Amino acid sequence: AAARCRALTPSDLLARLDDRFRLLRGGRSGVERHQTLRTALSWSYGLLTEEERQLFDRLSVFAGGFDLVDAEEVCGFGEIDDADVIDVLASLVDKSMVVADRGGRGVRYRLLETMRQYGEERLADRAETAELNDRHLDHFLAVAEQISAQDLGPDQLEALARFGLQFDNFRAAFSWASTGSDPTPAAELVVALFAPAIDVLGFEVAEWTDTIREALPDDHPLAPTLLETAFWKIAAGDQDAAMAMARAMLDDDSTRIDQQARAWGLMATAYLNSARGPEGLAALHKGLALLTGPADPA
Repeated sequence: AAARCRALTPSDLLARLDDRFRLLRGGRSGVERHQTLRTALSWSYGLLTEEERQLFDRLSVFAGGFDLVDAEEVCGFGEIDDADVIDVLASLVDKSMVVADRGGRGVRYRLLETMRQYGEERLADRAETAELNDRHLDHFLAVAEQISAQDLGPDQLEALARFGLQFDNFRAAFSWASTGSDPTPAAELVVALFAPAIDVLGFEVAEWTDTIREALPDDHPLAPTLLETAFWKIAAGDQDAAMAMARAMLDDDSTRIDQQARAWGLMATAYLNSARGPEGLAALHKGLALLTGPADPA
């Protein structure tokens, strides 16, 4: 890339890096495998065993990084048993095809982006792209649900740390889920991520929620739950939008009692944030009455 700076500006290079296999070509002289990035990678790839190549291709489904459990759950099937993943992964690290980052939270692995894109191409050649993305989505939906449950307990800091470490994978999982005809998996993911995301004001998850809520039919079982994302509107300072969403939830005959109580809680928070104390307290009392019986206004 540095050699191209004589002919291209840094902005031009950045714009073309998505097609890096065409951009990053060497001259016509020298060893053939050094002439283009693709041939250099193909040479290294060709030195791997078939088992190593298959796992390398499957690992390209991860975004940002992954740990051993992630690799076993997503990639350990078929010709590669989950118990064998550790040995094959260790061999890929030894051969510099996978990077091992050793930190305070254990070892996490990653593929350099160029390597990951090459693995994606090989995965497509194997006709395994859809299967691996489905497995990746299922796994990280389960991870999101674990983090959400952990976030509500004494290990909240650990939950938020895991949320940050895996966020690139959550983004990739949501992107894949959003391409399907059924919006349910994407909706389940944003619901599972709500608690940790709201704690760190992860507004990207708020954008996902808006996107998937529009795709859900009104009678979808997750639709009332997603309406509770009025919390995102509150966090963004849009109290009127939050109150409108809570009101829509209260006007829906299918909304459960516990969800109605939360909707009144949302209304109360939005009112109080708008310096409308009396309305806020009244909404709070209505919510409490649904859960515990009439509250004493005093």
